[in-house]
Amino acid sequence: MAKITSLAELTDVASDDLLVVVDKSDTSMADSGTDKKVQKNNLLKGLTVDNLATGVLDTDLSSVSENHDTLASAKAIKAYSDAGKVGASYTGFITSNTTTTSTTGVQVGSAQVTITTKGGPICMMGSAVLSNSVNTARLSFDIDGSMQSDNSLTSSSTSEVVVASSYKAVSAGSHTIKLVYYTQSGGTSTLYAYRPITLLVWEL
Repeated sequence: MAKITSLAELTDVASDDLLVVVDKSDTSMADSGTDKKVQKNNLLKGLTVDNLATGVLDTDLSSVSENHDTLASAKAIKAYSDAGKVGASYTGFITSNTTTTSTTGVQVGSAQVTITTKGGPICMMGSAVLSNSVNTARLSFDIDGSMQSDNSLTSSSTSEVVVASSYKAVSAGSHTIKLVYYTQSGGTSTLYAYRPITLLVWEL
């Protein structure tokens, strides 16, 4: 009998080859009874999740390994699939006109939503009725306290519907998105009462 260390590496195992599991308490090595000989095709028949090494089975897919070194459970896959991608919306109005000379963004009424994403980018769309006395009134979005550079604008001195849209890559987790308006330096922007304010956010 050759030592294991002297055996060459198996490069091609046939489906009917036998793999021998050595148990020193079994001296018969019988093909039946206390059988310790198994075919390659039958080797995994008795494998259960309890036999997997610690950390191999993923039961929560909200955060997973970046490498191909784990397996997802059926329950985790179902929960992830059932949850789907997220979205939220706001529709409302204000009851009196408001103005701002801010160039950094003021929330449009109560237009904000909070969503918990899975790590995909988000799309945002919002609308409000604005005007500006001198320059332009601008509509944009604030994500977690950071105003986005994308904006839509109007130079109307009376009132005009402004629709803004934007796309942003965000990390998985909770994010609060606000619809904001502001003005160019030196102007005054007006947000009009009893006009629809909308905000729609969804994850791709």
